[in-house]
Amino acid sequence: MIVNRWFPSSKTCSNCGTVKESLLLSERVFNCEHCNFRCDRDLIRALNLAMAGSESYAPRSANARISLWTG
Repeated sequence: MIVNRWFPSSKTCSNCGTVKESLLLSERVFNCEHCNFRCDRDLIRALNLAMAGSESYAPRSANARISLWTG
């Protein structure tokens, strides 16, 4: 699957789907003001890009998502 080059992968909360209007490159941790999800910016980008190709993509709870990556 090819993702649109303008897909806001590092500005989108992988927990609730809220998109941040602005996110400075110097901000290395993503903090969602909507659901209080907190995650490394590179990890959130990877999660969002991995899920973008999934037909069943729908934001789930933060705990369910993180457990996929931490064992």
